[in-house]
Amino acid sequence: SVPAHCRSALHHLKLEPFFQRVIFAQELGMEKKNPETFLEAARLMGVSPAECTVFDDSVEACRGARAAGMRVVGVYDPYFAATEEAMRQVCHRYIKSFKELLPQIPE
Repeated sequence: SVPAHCRSALHHLKLEPFFQRVIFAQELGMEKKNPETFLEAARLMGVSPAECTVFDDSVEACRGARAAGMRVVGVYDPYFAATEEAMRQVCHRYIKSFKELLPQIPE
């Protein structure tokens, strides 16, 4: 995402407190699909790639994260709907909604 747009959305949705740090490939001077981007992000956070889970809607970014040794969750986006089958092959998991990650509560 464009850093300014992402920061604005995080602020507007009051999500900033949920993140220790937000790292943008653009600010690292790399492309998001490059595995080195994900490795550098892990290094900056002081964790190993195996400790990371990447959520993304782009199959190219998911390939990069997977190549970096991270767990990858593909997230449905209508813009990338044509790549759903590829996403399902590349990602460890594919979701249509983040609600799928919430625990199921018996009625």
